[in-house]
Amino acid sequence: MLYHGDQRQDQIVAVKAFECSRLFAAADGLCRRGLV
Repeated sequence: MLYHGDQRQDQIVAVKAFECSRLFAAADGLCRRGLV
């Protein structure tokens, strides 16, 4: 049960990291266009 919990936590961290990378990529794109 503990292992399943760890696996789930890793998945959550991976999803958050993916969302952050998308957010930074979008922000970088806006900066390059001079919108931010």
